[in-house]
Amino acid sequence: MTSHSKASLRTVMDLNICNISNWAEQLANLMKAAWTQNEVCYFPYQPLITPEYWATTFLSQWQNGRASSYVIADGDVIVAHSSFVLNEFGDTGKFVWELGRWVCLPSYSGHGIMSNLVCQMVRDTRTSSGFRFRVEATQAHTQSQSLCERAGLRFAGIGILDKGQDLGNWDIIYYDNGDPEKPFVPKNGILGDPLGREIYMRESYQPRIREISKIITTTPTSPLPPREFHILPQREDVVRKIIELNL
Repeated sequence: MTSHSKASLRTVMDLNICNISNWAEQLANLMKAAWTQNEVCYFPYQPLITPEYWATTFLSQWQNGRASSYVIADGDVIVAHSSFVLNEFGDTGKFVWELGRWVCLPSYSGHGIMSNLVCQMVRDTRTSSGFRFRVEATQAHTQSQSLCERAGLRFAGIGILDKGQDLGNWDIIYYDNGDPEKPFVPKNGILGDPLGREIYMRESYQPRIREISKIITTTPTSPLPPREFHILPQREDVVRKIIELNL
């Protein structure tokens, strides 16, 4: 990225994103570019790599206040995206805000663009009293975990996702905007507590928990699909304790 392009970067929010040429196609391609290796896209939520999803479902979420997005645009090119989305918490019938869908064009990564974008969104929420949200970071790499730590978010445990067809195993490292001085304390039968809502251990998780115990690593990333459980060095001990208490 040149200094000229740095000067042209701008933040665009929500429905104003629709004023950018081919915005839905750009956002779908952004997701693909960030998660594609060897011509295979490993993004675990495949609808987000289709322009149709952005132009219908996500647009509707912006319109009805169930999502809020920030993008960084270089001229008329979308180079980074982050959003809040109101999602159901498991099958409880209750809804929680999630901060995520963090992607940046590979050619723009390493310049602090994503970090600045996420930190800006977190700062903006602090002007809204009582606004609570969680983050589902991935074990496929530590970049999203690092963004959470830089933004001053609270570590809130781990979660297990179903194995995606041909996309490898995907797990969750939870963060929320609670008190970072009071991170999740491992307990028998509990994997995490994002927003104070405990994630209970299930018998069906046992095979994956055993597998995780053997593949935890503090290396930042590895080729996709994910075959290791990447965790930040400062969170390794607590994750190992979570696994130990639930084996």
